[in-house]
Amino acid sequence: EDRLPLMLLGTILLPTGLLLYGWSSHFHTHWIVPLLGTGIVGTSLILTRLPTENYLVDAFNPHGTSASVLSANATLSALFGALFPLAGPSLYRALGVGWGNSLLAFISLGFLPLFMVLWVYGERLREE
Repeated sequence: EDRLPLMLLGTILLPTGLLLYGWSSHFHTHWIVPLLGTGIVGTSLILTRLPTENYLVDAFNPHGTSASVLSANATLSALFGALFPLAGPSLYRALGVGWGNSLLAFISLGFLPLFMVLWVYGERLREE
């Protein structure tokens, strides 16, 4: 569970960066503001991706299945990375950049309770 605080920080930063980028682009603010938003999004992706892989190794290594879990994680990541961009153009056409990024930010906030549950009950879940 020592890896979870970084993941929690990344989960909080992701919607912040998405909202900053989306609404600053929508209102045509100075070019540095959307750039800061994308920098925050990139930082949040690093703060969630790397600790997630380390957490999976820590959680599944006693069972000898950490390689399989990392493989499944990489496969799901590649699948989502291939499929989500297909919905992007229609999302932004329908909602615009501000509300489109707001929708993505709200979806990412939906994952926040998952990290809280893992932080509180993770050790107990791994023991079972």
